[in-house]
Amino acid sequence: MSRILVIGYGNTLREDDGIGPRAAELLEERLCDSDDVRILTVHQLLPEHAAEIAESEYVIFIDASETGEPGDISGVDVSLSPSTLPMTHAPSPGLLLSMARDHFGARPRATLFTLTGSSFGFREGLSETVTSQIHQFIDEIFKFIQSQEKVGVPELQ
Repeated sequence: MSRILVIGYGNTLREDDGIGPRAAELLEERLCDSDDVRILTVHQLLPEHAAEIAESEYVIFIDASETGEPGDISGVDVSLSPSTLPMTHAPSPGLLLSMARDHFGARPRATLFTLTGSSFGFREGLSETVTSQIHQFIDEIFKFIQSQEKVGVPELQ
């Protein structure tokens, strides 16, 4: 069981929507020696991820955003979402946390990091704007992970 689970998600065939997977790959290169961190790179969040979330103390979700100015970096706490909501195409991070609680009794804390993209067309690769910001984005997530490793990860009550 890893203390910290990182899930980078998005569609790498839709330009900047691939921010999550690319950021997760770059983090994995930096954290290859860490036993405390497990990194998943996925196309989209699935209900099955609730089981992996339940085995962690802290979860970091990484995704692209269409909100804000291209290149903006954001990190926000993830709140539980009611697990009685109808399932949509893909569950939200909050819904997955609720599923981990409801089905496995787990209460990990979580943060969603996003980088605002500028282009989401049908093409592989990231836009110039995102490419110029990706290393700063990774640095911020890396520092956050280091802070969680040092202080430990308290459970949400």
